Amino acid sequence: MISARIAAQVLPGFGYTKEQIEVVRWAILATALPQYPTTLLEEILTDADLDVLGRDDFMSHNDDLRRELAFLGKEYSDIEWYTNQLTFLESHTYFTASARKVRDEQKRINIAWLKRQLEELNKS
Repeated sequence: MISARIAAQVLPGFGYTKEQIEVVRWAILATALPQYPTTLLEEILTDADLDVLGRDDFMSHNDDLRRELAFLGKEYSDIEWYTNQLTFLESHTYFTASARKVRDEQKRINIAWLKRQLEELNKS
């Protein structure tokens, strides 16, 4: 991951030790999909990275992501998009108890919304 490499190059200039830089590098790498955090810090960061999945502004951010990908040449039909998003949300689990407590209910609502969208599209 580019950001982990940049951290390793830049942080020594700010006085970080090799051990501290490794913690930062592994924390950054833990957010790569699929996520496999191994420490509490990595779990917190991975939960923060995908916090939007359990927020009420998920749909607007999801639309932004879709537009960004389209700008990069990756366009999806509505059915493809909503199916991929639904699969991702249903397979995702927050790592920390606090993230689950705060975000799981809204994530369930977002999943239900995606399912309704797909039902409507499949009726057409």
